Amino acid sequence: MNNKENICKGEILVVDDIPANLKLLMDLLTSQGYKVRPAIAGEQALSAIKMRKPDLILLDVKMPGMDGYQVCQHLKKNKQTAEIPVIFISALGSLKDRIRGFEEGGVDYITKPFQREEVLVRVHTHIQLYRMQQDLELIVAERTQDLQQAISQLRKSETQLKQAQAIGHIGNWELILSNSNVLWSEEVYHIMGVEPQKFVPNFENFLSLAHPDDRAALRNVIDKAINGVVNYHEIEYRILQPDGTERTILTSGKLHSNEKGEPVSIFGVVQDITEHKLAEDQKHQSAMQLHNMLLQTIEAISMTVEKRDPYTAGHQRRVSLLAVAIAKEMRLNENTIEGIRLGAMIHDLGKISIPSEILSKPGQLSSVEFALIKLHPDAGYEIVKEIDFPWPVAEMIRQHHERLNGTGYPSGLSGNEIIIEAQILAVADVVEAMASHRPYRPSQGIKAALDEISKNKGINYETTVVDACLKIFAEKRFEFEEYSDSL
Repeated sequence: MNNKENICKGEILVVDDIPANLKLLMDLLTSQGYKVRPAIAGEQALSAIKMRKPDLILLDVKMPGMDGYQVCQHLKKNKQTAEIPVIFISALGSLKDRIRGFEEGGVDYITKPFQREEVLVRVHTHIQLYRMQQDLELIVAERTQDLQQAISQLRKSETQLKQAQAIGHIGNWELILSNSNVLWSEEVYHIMGVEPQKFVPNFENFLSLAHPDDRAALRNVIDKAINGVVNYHEIEYRILQPDGTERTILTSGKLHSNEKGEPVSIFGVVQDITEHKLAEDQKHQSAMQLHNMLLQTIEAISMTVEKRDPYTAGHQRRVSLLAVAIAKEMRLNENTIEGIRLGAMIHDLGKISIPSEILSKPGQLSSVEFALIKLHPDAGYEIVKEIDFPWPVAEMIRQHHERLNGTGYPSGLSGNEIIIEAQILAVADVVEAMASHRPYRPSQGIKAALDEISKNKGINYETTVVDACLKIFAEKRFEFEEYSDSL
């Protein structure tokens, strides 16, 4: 077997103080194409990891000096090694020992004497999971860098806009109503693109510079101002300079009257805001690009999670659709609804840290397996907490299994301690999950799902959220795309 194949399979550090155990595991893993390094003590293992990080660590618990739990504690406290998956492999097989292994940061626990096939399957699963997590982190890092660059460019554009406004040319003008002559300052000639020696600034010539599509509206506003029908504050319109250049103009004016109250003139200022308009368009385009990049990041993360569990493929998207419908029924603002939509798309991100055989297990989960499942909200929170979303996405992920009466997990929050976005997500999650097929049970149907939230309204689930959910199914006939259960 060549080096390329070894690298592709992965590098494993085996830590055990009994040489016979070391040799047995090394022979088994090497025969399957893994590159294996041994260590006979905890201190030696930490030194080996410091020299070169492995893809996975098989770690005995009971060793002289530093035991396996202490080794794992050191690894998880170090940012450089915290993500390396650790599988405890020990003769200590009690439930207490296994739970402690998971509490210290282990991803799995194998008891001795072990089955060769079990070791190989678990090693393969966790190395694949580790590599998938690294790929996900790379995606997030790349997207975050893109977002930061876009934000930097947006801020640069805003600075340029402020500078353009500071040096923008403003001219003054006066329309004499008795003879329709227009008095312009020198800057107005420059703005209009005409030469003082060749242009007679009367009202009709002034109107002739306006864009044909804006000319009638401009005349109408000025006529109404002269007749006292409307106040002449600000008008934005386009002009066509003699060379065909189109510019955007902002003008404002005030009607002056004589002692008898008769209108005499309109005095005002004019500013070329073409660059300002272009900058605004660029700012809007940058904001749209920023938002689209954010959407692409969310979709990439969601797809990464669902590839590991085909039985729940589409779950996050369907939960997102229902959560948005509930939020709209509750008349939340558009920005909050957008945050709910995106947070729901990755609310199960933390399941990437759970072995796929547990996620797709057809039978009932053991207490240890369920304890692992309950870690996924915190795992998802840890992945996204450093991403600067404009919404509380990380808290949505961490709180979506909390319950109103404090019986949820992972933190046992209750009442107003749970953000409204997570309360909406909790209801949508339960309804979609019960209405969908799972490996361990068939679909229970929409009716059963709605009965569940209705029965526990005000207990597990927030009342207004449940009422909104029931209403969109009963009155607005909401349906998930994949099926159409009716009430």
